[in-house]
Amino acid sequence: MDTSNSICWRCINHREVVSGKGSVFLLCKVSQQEEGELQLPNTDPQTQKELLAIKDRWPKYPPQPLSNCPFFVLKLIAQDE
Repeated sequence: MDTSNSICWRCINHREVVSGKGSVFLLCKVSQQEEGELQLPNTDPQTQKELLAIKDRWPKYPPQPLSNCPFFVLKLIAQDE
């Protein structure tokens, strides 16, 4: 699975999962987080309400590479890393 061009790598809502055989999968944490823990994009209240309505149906492992995502939140990387 080619994940190199996926926007998931830059999203705060992803986690890298490596299988026992060394395959890399990108887990979307959106479907696993409670409403209060979920980091949503900075959008208007109506859009955020709509996102919360679909979050439980969002795939745990979205098909890769993903080029657009309603739950995308840019992960800020510290300069000293």
